[in-house]
Amino acid sequence: MKTIMKIYSRIILFLLFTAVFSQTKNVNFDLKLDPQPVGAGENVSLIIDFSIGPGFHIYSTNPDNPFPTSVVFADSNLFSNFGKIAEPTPHVIYEQTFEQNVESHEGAFQITQTLTVNHKLVPGEYKVEGTLSYLSCDEIKCVPKWNEFSLEFVVIEGNPDRIVNSATIEEEVPPTSSTMTQEERDAKEILEKGILIAMLIFFGFGIALNLTPCVYPVIPITISYFGSQSEHKKGSTFNLAIFYTLGIAIVFALLGLVSSLAGKQWGFLFQSSWFVVAIVMIMLIFSLSMFGVFEVKVPTSIMTKAGASREGLLGSFIMGLTVGFVIAPCAAGIIVGLIGLVAREGIILKGTLLFFVMGLGLGLPYLILGTFSGLLNKLPQSGMWMVWIKKVFGIILIGVAIYFLLPQIGEVYDKQSFVLGVLTIFSGIYLGFLDRAPGYTLGFKRTIKLVGLGLIIFGFVLTNNGIHSKASEINWIKYNSESISELQKNGNPIIFDFYTDFCAPCKKMDRETFKDDRIEKLSNNFVMVKVNMTKPDDELNLFAFRFKVTGYPSIIFIDKDGIEITNLSSRGGYVGADKFYENMKQAE
Repeated sequence: MKTIMKIYSRIILFLLFTAVFSQTKNVNFDLKLDPQPVGAGENVSLIIDFSIGPGFHIYSTNPDNPFPTSVVFADSNLFSNFGKIAEPTPHVIYEQTFEQNVESHEGAFQITQTLTVNHKLVPGEYKVEGTLSYLSCDEIKCVPKWNEFSLEFVVIEGNPDRIVNSATIEEEVPPTSSTMTQEERDAKEILEKGILIAMLIFFGFGIALNLTPCVYPVIPITISYFGSQSEHKKGSTFNLAIFYTLGIAIVFALLGLVSSLAGKQWGFLFQSSWFVVAIVMIMLIFSLSMFGVFEVKVPTSIMTKAGASREGLLGSFIMGLTVGFVIAPCAAGIIVGLIGLVAREGIILKGTLLFFVMGLGLGLPYLILGTFSGLLNKLPQSGMWMVWIKKVFGIILIGVAIYFLLPQIGEVYDKQSFVLGVLTIFSGIYLGFLDRAPGYTLGFKRTIKLVGLGLIIFGFVLTNNGIHSKASEINWIKYNSESISELQKNGNPIIFDFYTDFCAPCKKMDRETFKDDRIEKLSNNFVMVKVNMTKPDDELNLFAFRFKVTGYPSIIFIDKDGIEITNLSSRGGYVGADKFYENMKQAE
């Protein structure tokens, strides 16, 4: 029989694969140098033509943005002067992700920068390589992009009349530090203090990371694992804890190395709703282990192939690798700066060492906790305490899962589909693959696997619908004691939508009817008014009584003269898109 952890690891890999690759390419761009050919010492323009898909935007080049659009050249010696960047006037928006105002662009636009070709270049063909970075955002999440480019250009003899700043050109220095983010500058300042001091600082960062809500849930996992390992004499508990901590540190270093080489920032994965869902699944699944549904173990198949038992030092090391993978994303803050710095400065080895040291700092409490957990199990009557503590931590894990999920719920429009989808995915994993109660026949086990797989697929569909659902483009007005004559100051007919926050047909109309393209377009000819009857006061009750509202949703049509069109109005029932559109056409 396959182990629980083997099934669980496959589920995690599938969820993470979906999280990383769910973001489609919605930003297209084209780079060129103009004019061609260009004389040595003369100016050439770097032109970037962007085309942003509907519903997406990228940040401007303003360095005050949390992730400004920028271009970094691999060999800046080809140019001796870097002029100011010219771009269209950006839109100022409030970005919920960073909780601040940012400057952004959308649609089709052009960014240009004037460069001065190094006057020392001899005539010939040259290739300039670099990286164009930007932050692609929609209404739900932001994803950073690093795009390497290569441009060829031809240099000819420079015309003395067009050579720029020939007297001072050798003194020009390309502004590399100004393109760094604040996190990268902070990390560089640390590195400039010396490698030993930097190692101490990053070791302290690692210890401090244990105070974050994301890392804290590993405590019950550690207690559970070492609580079971201490019963076997495969090595001292302290040695097991050392290998466990070493596994965490190595994963930490490898993640930093791979991320820096790939030019991606691991912490930004938390901007993906699917990645957050994956983390929530991990927390909920481990909460089940705290309640005794299954036991956290290193897969037997892995240990058998390694030629050692799962309770040995190698087993503890592999468990540390697994735990390190779970907690590494929580280091997003400093990793963002260090990854960008090592990728830009080429200090791969030093950066990897600092990641490893930070991982050791992160794992230090688990070294102590692992040893102490083994001692706990050796004390008299410690078993019942451990069972109780595990249940407490199980509740904490559920709370942490909610902690991660709440921000995503706040971002999505269709909250009902999103929450039900997450619950359905978890139900499929639990009922289909983790529930191993005694007495299940082989046929029943196969059946529940199929049921579980069906629930997971259905949950993915619901969650995906919730993530990508958007509000109707109808310009609704919230009713606030206005008279009909005030609402009709432009002479348009009125549609009143009486609803409550707990009305299922009302929400269905919001999801389906009011998102119909025909209705959204035709609504521009009406005054569309929402009347919230969830907690009505006397004035609202009187207003609803005036139109004989007896149930929800109630849709009341008012003509241009302020008189109700009774044959088109509906009270207390769902109205489909086709019917609603026909009623609007008649009332127009």
